Amino acid sequence: MLFALGATLMKWLNRNWSFLTLVLVVVVAIALFAAFWGDINRLAALGSLFGFIVTALLVGITIEYVRTNQSTLRLLREQWKAQNEVEVKFGLRQHGEVAQVWVLNYGLPNVVVTKLLIEMPNKKSHTLHKNVVLRSGEKKRFDLPHREWEKLDMQQHVQITLFCESAKQQFEQSKVYTLFIDGSKVFKVRKGLRGVWAVGCPKCEKFIGICMVTDGLKSFDEAEQRQKEMEAEVSASCPQHGSKWMLTMEHVTKEETEDVDA
Repeated sequence: MLFALGATLMKWLNRNWSFLTLVLVVVVAIALFAAFWGDINRLAALGSLFGFIVTALLVGITIEYVRTNQSTLRLLREQWKAQNEVEVKFGLRQHGEVAQVWVLNYGLPNVVVTKLLIEMPNKKSHTLHKNVVLRSGEKKRFDLPHREWEKLDMQQHVQITLFCESAKQQFEQSKVYTLFIDGSKVFKVRKGLRGVWAVGCPKCEKFIGICMVTDGLKSFDEAEQRQKEMEAEVSASCPQHGSKWMLTMEHVTKEETEDVDA
């Protein structure tokens, strides 16, 4: 109880130190002027001294006022940014027999999901125009019409780019996934690029058995950059075909953890 009262008192004193100091100076000045009322010389000296002290205090109060205003303005700017910044999260999951994109708006402003761009290696890209309003805290889901596309691989790599905008800002974000397909059914979706990524040797044009490790890749651009690096290493070491990115049995047989977007 006493500790709490002491803490409260210290906070109050810290907030009002300038006013209390000014009051103290005024009280001391009145007391000294009353004590030396008959001594003109001392009163003149005291007047000059207290005039200087009061001026210094007023300068200090002005500086503290400016600092307080700057802190308030900084806080207001941060609040404005939080109120207007687009904060959207999205993912891909298996739902029924299809892959389903979910989008969550966890920011304060409403946003419009304008479109989804779906890209696949060596296949035609597809754009899904949505123009759907997503209010703060709202989550929406969109099925991917994969049956309308060309024939997909059993382990199909896809890159999904989400485009959305608010009144103040435009936003886009890309993620890569692997679809596991049985016939026309999607039975599993995993984050990242899984399975086989064939590369081949540019020098001898051998492709069988030359595949790239895809661990840690977050976009097709990163995959393309790694593939170029691996092709240069494989070509330089032809016909042994060595590369630090070569997919080996160690990578194939290692235990993989489930990595999904719920």
